[in-house]
Amino acid sequence: MNITRVLATPLSANFADIFGGIDKVPSWMLRPTAHFQSIPRSGQYSTLVTVEVEDGTVGYGEAWGLPIPEVSATIVNKLIAPMLEGQPLESFPRLWNELTLYFKRLGFTRGGTMEALAGVDIAYWDLRGRLENLPVSELIGPKCRSAVECYASPIMFKETAAESRLAAVEFRQAGFNAIKIKAGRGVATDAEHIRSVRETVGPDIDLMIDVNGGYVVETAIALARAVEDCNIAWLEEPVPSSALGDYARIKSETGIRVAVGENDFTDDDFRSLLEFGKADIVMPNVTRAGGITGVLKIAALAQDYGAEFSLHGVGSGLMQCASLHVLGVVPNARYFEVNTFPNPLRDRLALPAPRLEGGCLHLPEGPGLGCAVDPQTVEVFKAA
Repeated sequence: MNITRVLATPLSANFADIFGGIDKVPSWMLRPTAHFQSIPRSGQYSTLVTVEVEDGTVGYGEAWGLPIPEVSATIVNKLIAPMLEGQPLESFPRLWNELTLYFKRLGFTRGGTMEALAGVDIAYWDLRGRLENLPVSELIGPKCRSAVECYASPIMFKETAAESRLAAVEFRQAGFNAIKIKAGRGVATDAEHIRSVRETVGPDIDLMIDVNGGYVVETAIALARAVEDCNIAWLEEPVPSSALGDYARIKSETGIRVAVGENDFTDDDFRSLLEFGKADIVMPNVTRAGGITGVLKIAALAQDYGAEFSLHGVGSGLMQCASLHVLGVVPNARYFEVNTFPNPLRDRLALPAPRLEGGCLHLPEGPGLGCAVDPQTVEVFKAA
């Protein structure tokens, strides 16, 4: 059966629209993490991708939308769609390889090109599942788990340690047994909030720290040492992911476990992070790193290096469903990130939402991704 149409639609949920004016948006939403201090975050964005075949069956995917969704949408519509339309659906795995090689030869293996390919790839898997009447997880391989352990993310840059404690209590009351806190405001401030949260939740809760690449290596090492008695599950992106030597140095000079990968895209990137950066946990985003096909390659690579595999949880409900299908099958998978940053695209675009129970998300049931795209939500948030 031939592919007849490939289309990307940028979606924008602007904070100013949601709150009735940019002046009404809470400051912590505009500058929630280390990498949004200079350029404030202005909304939630996603690129919806559809792939249709001759009998009218449609598969849905998602490409990463930040900082603006039109980037990946343009690449899908102007570059990838003309290559795929008219091709047999069964040829997609070969075309995925050809596109990846094409991007590598041009030097475009980071950013919009791989994100665009990710969206098309997720739509392909959803479409194939719908045609074969099977969940994506069953198309991938034998299931390792029917529910995926999750961590609540994140405790934002709260003004006081008391506010961070309250956020941790709310996550615990919601049933989570693992929590991530943002860092990057200076070692003393970070350590105060981290220590306060650890004292609040007790010793048995996994506590992760995410710096979003905001520190230089010396500061990252100082932070790791300042909280070394807090039983930290992992220190995430303490420095930019390209600083492989710095990751190796953090590993050699501290006892902390390091996670990285949400801003990386190919198996070559992750091989470097594992071999030279000595990463303990790799964490790609399925809407960035070549889709389901791409992250499965990364998971296999991580297993070869004895590393854990997690998936970054920022995106819409389509991202959530695609991620869970992967994590249900990958043997070395551990956690999925349940991002709680306000996002109507996550909550309303793909229904039904995966079921959260006891700090775990259950794998979606039904053919394909196991969810349907809500057309009203698409109309509301369709970017001009």
